[in-house]
Amino acid sequence: MADIKISALPTATTPLTGAELVPVVQGGVTKQTTATAIFTAGVLPVVNGGTGTATPALVPGSNVTITGTWPNQTINSTSSATVTSVSVVSANGLAGTVANPTTTPAITLSTSVTGVVKGNGTTLSAASAGTDYVAPGGALGTPSSGTVTNLTGTASININGTVGATTPNTGTFTSLNTGQLAGLRNKIINGNMNVSQRASVSLAATYQYGLADRFLIAISGGTGISGADYISTPNPELSSGKAYGTGAGNWTNGQFIVNQRIESLNSFGCNGKIITVSAKVYQNTGGARSFNVQLVRPTTTADNFSALTVLQTITASQSVPSGVFTTISVTFAALGTTDASLGLGLYIYDSAANTVVNKIYLVGDVQLEIGSVATPFEQRPYGMELALCQRYYYRLFPAATNKVLGSGMATSTTTFLSTINFPSPMRTPPTALEQSGTANQYTTAYGSSATVLSAVPAFVSSTDVLGHVSGSVAAGLTTGAFVQMRTDATNGASAYLGFSAEL
Repeated sequence: MADIKISALPTATTPLTGAELVPVVQGGVTKQTTATAIFTAGVLPVVNGGTGTATPALVPGSNVTITGTWPNQTINSTSSATVTSVSVVSANGLAGTVANPTTTPAITLSTSVTGVVKGNGTTLSAASAGTDYVAPGGALGTPSSGTVTNLTGTASININGTVGATTPNTGTFTSLNTGQLAGLRNKIINGNMNVSQRASVSLAATYQYGLADRFLIAISGGTGISGADYISTPNPELSSGKAYGTGAGNWTNGQFIVNQRIESLNSFGCNGKIITVSAKVYQNTGGARSFNVQLVRPTTTADNFSALTVLQTITASQSVPSGVFTTISVTFAALGTTDASLGLGLYIYDSAANTVVNKIYLVGDVQLEIGSVATPFEQRPYGMELALCQRYYYRLFPAATNKVLGSGMATSTTTFLSTINFPSPMRTPPTALEQSGTANQYTTAYGSSATVLSAVPAFVSSTDVLGHVSGSVAAGLTTGAFVQMRTDATNGASAYLGFSAEL
């Protein structure tokens, strides 16, 4: 056979089927092999000098391993297949299901956690009320066990009803009642008994205004007591510089009673409300005793305490041991609203008649407030308390000689009229005058002269802001001349003029 150049041979049809015969030189001898044998098991030269194998041939859906070096070559393989199963692994608090796992899957994730969910970014779980968050409860106190702890910063809180709270060490937040928390919640005037315009008074077994303004006291069923029997030294147990009580031993077999009558204008807000009364009580000997707290109201005309009806009487639950100041607190059910024009009367008294000689009772820090919780005693400024007292009683008591009591004019050569200005409008115009009862304690001054009065000053008339007092001397006044009424330069240190509009 003549030699034929390869370039002269016809071009083979591609791709090859793998059965074509291909000549090769093996061991110096020309032999034949198939194309399949060369491509699947041989090492083929590549144009750029690389070598490699592919095992097995690239088949869609199969795994292919390529070994060798193939610098600067790109191997492209296109394959497709069908997903036959899809599943979800539960983790981090989530679980899932797969719909149609062998066709078109739809994955749904869910969790069994209910309520408020907490998590740190990887794990979800249910949060605990009261530990991880403040449990919702609507208005504070609903449910009744709802609490707020560690309230700091700026907050706005609406509170209805009565709420109790405490703060650690830095102060006491005892309660919030429907009254004004910031002050003036105490309906009792002069509850600390610090204002004492009358200074001293002798008392019988009937109610009389005594040492402390606005308070009536009495010894029911016993012998009378005198002003000298009061103990008026400061006591650290009370908020007052004066302790109100009875002293050394001229009465027996009676109940000690402290009373204040509250004007209807001041008690109007108590209608339909729960009322709490508190006070500090002391008794010196005879064993433990209970104290009654009684709330009364007039039956007819507003503030007419001549006819009373008892609303409620409650005995303080704790007893009062001897020799110890004890705080008593009593809560009254809601008052009716049909008698809004009527005032209130408060009575505090021991439960039984005293049978011990030299008995001493002290009562102070008396408070009546709206609400079911007794708050700490409200200490008001002395000037405010004095002005409140002077609505009901005003006494000119300079406690010095040659002090002006009033001024006016001579109505004749022996008489004059003096006008007294009240520091505060009184509840009603006073209708009588209280005075020390000795004529030589008063003088009238006119021009450069001063003459001792020939009779004690007398009440003439009054409005709620002015009082008119007459005086008389033996002779020497000039009709129409300006005069002053004074305490006498010699005997006037204890002279006084008093005007009452008490209930």
